Order: sequence, then C-alpha cells, then structure tokens
Amino acid sequence: MKRLTCATLLCVCGAAAACSPHDDASEEALSTSEQELTYTATGPLTKKVYIEPDEMARKANTDSYYSTVQVSQDGFNAAGTIKTKLGTLDQFRTFYGFRGTNENIAWYYNRGDLGIGREMHCISNVQSTSLFACYVKNFAAGDEDTEFRFGMSKDIAFANMDAHLAFATVAMVYSVFGTGNPAEKIFFAVYDAAGNLSNAAPLDRHGLNFSFKKTDGNGVVGTPGVNFNNHIPSNCLNCHGGSYDSTRKRVSGAQFLPFDLDQFDYQDYRADHTREAQKSTFTRLNTLVKSVAERQGGLAPQVKRLIDGWYANGEFDSNYVPPGWQTNDATRSVYTSVVKGACRNCHVTSSLSFETADGFPAQAVANDLCALVMPHAHQSVREFWQSSRPLQLETYFRGVDGTAAERLKSCSTGDVVTLDPHLFDAAVSTLL
Repeated sequence: MKRLTCATLLCVCGAAAACSPHDDASEEALSTSEQELTYTATGPLTKKVYIEPDEMARKANTDSYYSTVQVSQDGFNAAGTIKTKLGTLDQFRTFYGFRGTNENIAWYYNRGDLGIGREMHCISNVQSTSLFACYVKNFAAGDEDTEFRFGMSKDIAFANMDAHLAFATVAMVYSVFGTGNPAEKIFFAVYDAAGNLSNAAPLDRHGLNFSFKKTDGNGVVGTPGVNFNNHIPSNCLNCHGGSYDSTRKRVSGAQFLPFDLDQFDYQDYRADHTREAQKSTFTRLNTLVKSVAERQGGLAPQVKRLIDGWYANGEFDSNYVPPGWQTNDATRSVYTSVVKGACRNCHVTSSLSFETADGFPAQAVANDLCALVMPHAHQSVREFWQSSRPLQLETYFRGVDGTAAERLKSCSTGDVVTLDPHLFDAAVSTLL
C-alpha cells in the first residue's frame, strides 16, 4: 500500500498563491516545484558526530556496530548481537517480550524536533531485570520519497499513522550486564519500512537529500561527516547525549529523553489519542525514563531534575520553570517562550544543559543561531526562525548582553525559508 503524501492529500500552495486542484498528469511537475521551494544546498544540517567523509565506510561501521553489540533478554546475560537476535522489528518485539497488553503506548506528532508522527511503545523490567526497551514507529509528514518527509503537515503524519504506514522504526534499549564490560549499556537500532535493520538514519531533509542523491548542478548535495550525519548510532546522540566509540562499537552516557507533552501535537479527533486521554501513559513513560536516569551516571541528574520539576505536584506542569531561571520576570519569560521549546529537549542531555540563566551564554547562543549551527535538525531550525522566538530572545539579550542582541538582530534566516508548514496544514484541514 502506498503511503499518503502531499500529492495524495492536498493541493500544492505557492508562497502566496491560492490552492487549486490538480490531476495526476500535473503531479510530476508540481512535485518538482515543491522541491525547488524547499531545496537548498547548504543550511541547518544535522550535527556531525562521527567524523567519516566516506558514506560507505559509515554504513559499514553501522553494520559492524550491529554485529558487535551484545544484547540481553534478561538484562544481565548476553544472548547474541543486534544482528543475530534483533535483525527484524518482529524479532526485536519477540526478544523483549512486547505483547501489547504489557506496553505503554503513546501517539503524537513531535512538532518540537523532527516533525513526524510517532507511535511509541515501551516496556520496563527495570526493577526486576534492569531492562528498559522502547521502539517508536515513525510516520511521514509529507512525501516520504523527498525531503518533505519531515515537518510539512501533522495531518499527513496522522493520516499515515491511522493507516499504519510507518516509514521507519527506531529502537532503544537499556540493560545491565552484571559486572562485565560494559556494566551499563544503551544501544540503538533502526528498522526500515519493511521491518529490517537499516544502516542509515537521515533525521532531517538534508540527510534525505543526500540519500536520494539530489543534485544542485555541482554534484550530489552534502558531505557525510562534514555537514550532516546519517550514521547509526552517532546520529541518535545529537539529542540522546553521550558518546560513541567507533572502534569498540560502544555507546556510553546516552539517556532516554523525557516526554515533553508541550512539544507534541495530538490526534484530537480520536478520543483515545488526545493529550488528556494519554496523560497517565506519559506519566508512566516519564517515570520509566527517570528510573533509567537514576541508574545511569554522567548527566542523568539533569534528566531526573526536569522530570521531578514537571511532576512536583503529581501531574505534568506546563508552567514549570527551573529554579535557575526564576531570577526575575525576564528570565522566567525567556525560559517559557524560547528555552523550553527550542533548546530544552536536547540540551537536557548535554553538558551545556541550560538549566540556569547564568548557564545560557548569550553571545555563543546568538552566534550558533546565526550560523545555523543550532538547532541541529532542519525542522527545529524552522520551528525557531518561523516563530516569534528570535524577537523574544533578542529582547531578552537587550537586558543582559547588547552585543548578542545586535548579533541576533542582524541575522538573516537565508535558506531556512521554505514553503511554510502552516500553509500545508491549512490546506489539509479543508481537504481531508
């Protein structure tokens, strides 16, 4: 069955043009026009982590990672490798005992980072076997055969979700191998649409452009290891933190990410998929994330403090502001309007955690934003620049660092400019 795409769900809008119906004969031309509206050779690219310019070598390293990492069914004793025991999604589910009735399942659109639909499945035996396993099915928010897979329309993502048409699935596992080496292990595995292990994971439009061999007249766009990263597992660490030893094929220090209910959109037309209906599920998921963090070293306390802050009164608190940002009205305001939505989701696992106003370096932040170094993925860059956040941040910087304010004010978003997702959302809402 063909996945739903921009072409099958809605008409194409120009930057200022009205929508008009089109027939199948015109779809190829329209698709080309769409790509020209969003395509750029440079711009906000996924952070490089694994420095290797040869894509074939990167994929070979991922294959070696899958063939090296030992997995455990009981949390303590190795039973094989990712490749031998978890070669398909079905094998992963069977190996870790996913049975539906024992799972915490949540459905949402992760607007705040990658801009795709997600169906999250987690089970936990942390208390008895020190094992926590999750897999998340990902659903395209646009035409998945182009860079439009990410961030174009939550309605398209939800339609693909309703049709059970995932384009990929990402799995993450925490377990303890007794007193062996490593004593604590977190690993990642990625499965393609058919449920087989994949050795590349593009996380934004630029990685996809390279994967699709898109050209700009000067050759294939992008240089792996220079301006984007499709490697597994290092690409996962952009948000999950930690580091990857490409020689030993070991991830260390990575964390499960807290579930920030304010960064998601929900299927309000389905009673069981609304935010309110899933509130208790997200509470359980965050409790499990905290349980793993409490067993991890490194930056785990940051994750724990955030979750504790959210649930200090028993239920998720959207108005939570960490003590380090409660200095005055200006710090509270910029945390609420900018930091929690544009920075917190990934920086909670970073050594630069942004837990306090004093730990938010104005000039460095302004320089990274203007250089399109931060945020890492294209979707999160658009979420920042196509909102009021730049102005709100500039206003805050006026009170703490005038140089940073001027730097941010002088920025041009340049090739961040795309066909705005809200135009697609408006069109989809009238046509679905």
